Amino acid sequence: MISIIIPVYNAENYIEDCVNSVLCQSFIDWELILINNGSTDKSPEICRRLAEGDARIRFFHQEVNAGVSVARNLGMEQAEGEWITFVDGDDLIKPDFLEVLWKLRQEVEADMVVCGYEKIRSLDRKEGGKLPFATLEGSEKLTALEMEENRNGASPEVARRGKKQPSSEEDLLNYRIYGIKEYLESYLLEGNTHCWGVLYKKELLTGIQFPGGLSIGEDLLFLIDAALAAEKIAVTDYSGYCYFINMAGAMERPFTPSYVDQITCWQQAGEKLLSLYPQLKLKLESILLVSVLLVAGKLAGLSKEERKKYQKEQAYCHSLVKEYSKDKAVFSYLPSGYPVKVRLYRWLPDVYMALYGLWKSS
Repeated sequence: MISIIIPVYNAENYIEDCVNSVLCQSFIDWELILINNGSTDKSPEICRRLAEGDARIRFFHQEVNAGVSVARNLGMEQAEGEWITFVDGDDLIKPDFLEVLWKLRQEVEADMVVCGYEKIRSLDRKEGGKLPFATLEGSEKLTALEMEENRNGASPEVARRGKKQPSSEEDLLNYRIYGIKEYLESYLLEGNTHCWGVLYKKELLTGIQFPGGLSIGEDLLFLIDAALAAEKIAVTDYSGYCYFINMAGAMERPFTPSYVDQITCWQQAGEKLLSLYPQLKLKLESILLVSVLLVAGKLAGLSKEERKKYQKEQAYCHSLVKEYSKDKAVFSYLPSGYPVKVRLYRWLPDVYMALYGLWKSS
């Protein structure tokens, strides 16, 4: 019933744990699609070995790193399940992740079911660290035979016979049904812009793809298209996805020109949404202001000599802040502290950069 798509790029230290967290699922009617995205480490060998050891795992190899969007799009093309979910190769899912989302989908007949997530840091993954759930080694892996037996049983649902009900039944009761505009305005535009931790009806995604050419923000644009195609979206308090804060990830690295994609993706999102919901203009401009200051902050973290290489990007950021702060009403939409930051950067950009750089280096 469910296709799990995992793009893999240089994840040799994490991918086996990630796959094991899928093998430990109490919901057993799934297939796993691993897409190697031009890895230069041992990730392809690990993925191939895992696929050879379990018929439910399918492995696709891309020699060149074409970006995570291309990998996910390939996964969607190959998916044979009626429902789709995405997991990143360095993350984990709790043993009842699929089961809880599936049960909620059945209960409310939603096109998308969204859950919360917990953060995992490097120390959590080291020996003696504490993960947000029991160690994977202590969980039972469900075999392909058991999956087939369950398919042929009276219930098409989930749950190994004799297995306890999910530990998150109470969380399952705490959910909210969103209309599309409400989901976009009150959930997506509040920062919940990750494509993982969501169960999507495959039919919903017909003709929808992750956009190419972006290193940051592809999730946001995909989610907007998916939401606009949906009729009903359910969001549960259950936190079944475990997101790894990878210090080598795009959001944690020092500034590179591709970091401007953070602004570009929100500009493209604004174009899509404002044609339908013009009343979201100030909300979107406030988000763009925050995004511009985040990029400016990355620039401020560079040395003065390094920063000189990016005069064009600095001028671009300054021009956008002046543009998006023209309407003073936008300040009421900004998070705490940002009205002062925006005004300082607008009128004294060099002072802002110097002060921010000192703060980052302290």
